[in-house]
Amino acid sequence: MIEPSERMTPPMPLVQPAVHSLLAVGIEQPRLDEAEDFYSAFGLHTQLEGGGMALRAATSAGPAATLREGPRRRVGHLTFAAFEEDIPRFKTHVEARGLKLIAPPRGVEPEPGSIWVGDPDGMAIQIAPGDKKTPDARRQSQLAAPAGWRHSPTRAATRPQPLRLGHTFLFSSDLERSNRFYLDVLGLGLSDGNEHVSFLHGRHGSDHHILGFGQSHAHGFHHLSFEVANIDQIGVGGQHMASLGHGGWGFGRHVAGSNWFWYIRDPWGGWIEYFCDIDYIPPGTEVPPRELAPEDSVYLWGPPMPEDFIVNPEPA
Repeated sequence: MIEPSERMTPPMPLVQPAVHSLLAVGIEQPRLDEAEDFYSAFGLHTQLEGGGMALRAATSAGPAATLREGPRRRVGHLTFAAFEEDIPRFKTHVEARGLKLIAPPRGVEPEPGSIWVGDPDGMAIQIAPGDKKTPDARRQSQLAAPAGWRHSPTRAATRPQPLRLGHTFLFSSDLERSNRFYLDVLGLGLSDGNEHVSFLHGRHGSDHHILGFGQSHAHGFHHLSFEVANIDQIGVGGQHMASLGHGGWGFGRHVAGSNWFWYIRDPWGGWIEYFCDIDYIPPGTEVPPRELAPEDSVYLWGPPMPEDFIVNPEPA
């Protein structure tokens, strides 16, 4: 039962333009040959293209992430989608806030009709016209039980198949400043947070968060998160990656978003997550403020959290 203080108000029309989907994350990192092995083992489709590598999930036409080789791991840009009719409104909206449009990062092919702006940490943000990619309802876990009285599928029949990019979580050098930018300029909504973390959703209807931030000494990458169909795929996927030497953290459940999780440690100082059963926030919903207690910022239950899980690998 939802307590009165947690009830969400009915959807309201959006006055300002708002992005509706996180399409892709642009990352620089060393050794694309290692990247191909790692992300393929995780369950993503990898393809060399445009001098880099594209990572695709099962239900996404475009890449969920684009990788370019560089000396160290760095998030270069994020691509969000907005309705085509909102792109001119975004241009006016951005300039009215004293921000200048920027050119795409060198070597990045922009989406047709897109505009670019820099965020407070200097990361390039692409706002591209496109159809909504985030779900229009909560996708409940579908357990793949065989017919008959046996309830468990075999391990061979339970390979993780990442369906889509759900969100990315980044470190921010100034959490309050980042929140203001993404709420005011991109039109995202605040789902949950405190002085250490924030979780932001798309106000046209989306998962509990499509973007998250953690306060740190510098901008940095924490994780990519991909939805799978059920908790069996999370468990089998996490164990499979561990058997290949890629340890992680899971199985567990979050407070912010309510989803089940298993994080896999990647070879470059970050993480990648399997998840399912995340909360859904309907279009235009005004989410009541909730400040997360420190113990709820990361998880509800699960194995002990690794000591370096929330450590930003960027140098001080």
